[in-house]
Order: sequence, then structure tokens, then C-alpha cells
Amino acid sequence: MHWCNSGVIDETQSDALALGAMNVPEPEPEKPFEVLEENWPAVELFLRVQTCWQVGGLGTITGLCYQDVISVAKLYSVADLPAVFEDLQILEVTAMAEMNKEKK
Repeated sequence: MHWCNSGVIDETQSDALALGAMNVPEPEPEKPFEVLEENWPAVELFLRVQTCWQVGGLGTITGLCYQDVISVAKLYSVADLPAVFEDLQILEVTAMAEMNKEKK
């Protein structure tokens, strides 16, 4: 079992203040989350390809670029890629739903 933080530093507030914005709310602190051992390879791959999203004409996220996913997986010698890819797709669908909530 592993514990994970996304590793992303939210600088929204300091950036907004530097640009003169007022009343910018403080971001909520991140909470670590549990990752079961068997899911760890998919989470690691997902974090490595988190900038490889395809975007539709209205800014809707349509999915990860699978060519990029496969390239990154090969670069990092991901074992049992078909199984990891299936787990990655679950993460992808969940992330897309969250990211596209704001677009509706």
C-alpha cells in the first residue's frame, strides 16, 4: 500500500495577487490518499501522462492521447502494459468527468 500526494503546487492565489486580483480564496490543503499496491503502476503512469489530454472544440476533455501513453509506458518499461492500461482507463474516465464538470 502506498500513500500519494499529487505533487502539484497550487500557486493560484499568489499568481492572482501578483496580477492585482482581490479576495482570492485560499486553496484547500491536499490530503494524501491511499493507493493499493496492485493499482500503483496505473497511478504512476497516469501521473506521468497527466499533460497528454486531448481537447475538443469547446474545451471539453475527450481523453488521453493513447500514442503518448504508450510511448511513455515504453520509456519507463511498464510491465504488463495491457493490464495497467485498463486500470489507467478507469482513472482517465474519472478524471475526465471531474475536469468536464465545469464545462457543462
